[in-house]
Amino acid sequence: MTKSKKYYFMYLNAIASSFAVVVAHTITNPAQLGITKIEPTFYVILCIVLGIVFSFGVPIFFMQSGANILNYRERYDTKTFFVKRIHKVVIPFIIWSIFGFFFIYGKSGFSLTLKSFITTFLSGSIVGPYWFFYNIIGFYLCVPFISLIRRL
Repeated sequence: MTKSKKYYFMYLNAIASSFAVVVAHTITNPAQLGITKIEPTFYVILCIVLGIVFSFGVPIFFMQSGANILNYRERYDTKTFFVKRIHKVVIPFIIWSIFGFFFIYGKSGFSLTLKSFITTFLSGSIVGPYWFFYNIIGFYLCVPFISLIRRL
């Protein structure tokens, strides 16, 4: 990877991942605030405009993740790749899901059992923004195969 390409990725990461994704995740749907009558108020229009303007962040983040990881074979073997992904992504995802489960469902009188945790975890309904982890873990499972296609 050339030096200019590394800077390009660094700037793209700062803009897309660090800024646009944060803005996109902090924009609240007016219905979540109890606004049931949608009128063209300043707040509703602002939410719509910001949602449109910053919607590019998540797809760019996915594409950048793929571009950065598809050449992993040049740096280490597949076993090391999976060990790194498990330590950096899977384990924190599971730990934070457990915390989220107890924090969110513990207050609501929900049955806090292992079965209920597994059910909510597998359905992806513990913490809404964690949908990303299911996608990225699926991508990581495909990377060894996709990286072979890339080498052709």
